[in-house]
Amino acid sequence: MQQTDRYLLAFSDYLSRGYADPLMAFVAQDSHKNARTVMQLYRNGFYKSCIGALKANFPVLQTLISEMEFKNLARRYVEQWPPEHGTLVEYGHHFADFISEMLPSSVYLADLARLDLAWLVCLNEADGGAVTTEQIAELVKQQQDLGELLIGLAPSVRLLTLQYDVLPYWQAFKQAECPAIPSWQPQLQHVLLWKRDGCVRVQPITSAQWSFLHELDTRKNLYRASEIALAVDSEFEVSEFFSLSIEQALLMYMEN
Repeated sequence: MQQTDRYLLAFSDYLSRGYADPLMAFVAQDSHKNARTVMQLYRNGFYKSCIGALKANFPVLQTLISEMEFKNLARRYVEQWPPEHGTLVEYGHHFADFISEMLPSSVYLADLARLDLAWLVCLNEADGGAVTTEQIAELVKQQQDLGELLIGLAPSVRLLTLQYDVLPYWQAFKQAECPAIPSWQPQLQHVLLWKRDGCVRVQPITSAQWSFLHELDTRKNLYRASEIALAVDSEFEVSEFFSLSIEQALLMYMEN
């Protein structure tokens, strides 16, 4: 067995013992003369894996910044927000806010990051379990008060509020087009993402629609969601949007 392999095995042993800071505990041992070299190898591999995960998770964001700039930004993010779990599949939940902080003059980049991550999380969520039109019709037939039912959002549904109108650019890129880079202008926009039949759907929604869905997600109460949406837009068609939400598999019945 090579010397480096012995050091790596010893380091793994420190990890398995549950040290609060296993890397530093390992380096502190005088018996491992080359521990710092092993530590550097470990750190390099760790950063490479994390940066690689961020590159995979935020593809559209990378179209607007250079590879070097992205790597530098990603490395600083890893230093501030190291992975909390053993998997890097959805690594980067704080990346958009981090970009807003680091690049305050380029908030549109943070919005693109939010779309990238929301799409990924939505893709990885379960597809199914949504309440159907037939189920609602049966409840109405039984004279159930729908307003008293616990109705929430399906697991895959994601609601975003963006500061810039980045959705057209993001969608064009996801559709394998080469969109021209627009002159980014502040424009509040609400976006809905959800998974249906194995595919992620994305579309802009109105403030009233966003409020209705957000309230359902928070309170699971149809009456309250209707009140909130109507407070935003007095002409909001609650029944019409409720029916559309069921048709698009956005809602699910929550058991008491």
